[in-house]
Amino acid sequence: MADHITNNRGEKPLDSAPAAEARKRAASPFLTGSELARRWQMSVRTLEGWRSPPRKVPFIKVSGRVLYRLTDIERLEVASETHPSQW
Repeated sequence: MADHITNNRGEKPLDSAPAAEARKRAASPFLTGSELARRWQMSVRTLEGWRSPPRKVPFIKVSGRVLYRLTDIERLEVASETHPSQW
């Protein structure tokens, strides 16, 4: 977003929420539970259940906050892919 763009009062426009969130996510190697739930199109509660066996979605806990390492999630997604030849 260009820093020189202003509205008619000379104020810089606020970032849109999706754009600001996308920049934040791009800068962080972690996803929150709500970000991962949105990515996988499921509820946060379902995702919480998937942290336990048999699915065991990998996560870390920092100061009581659950985070998902993006590289772990991407690795899990690739490993979970199915192809027509496997049907």
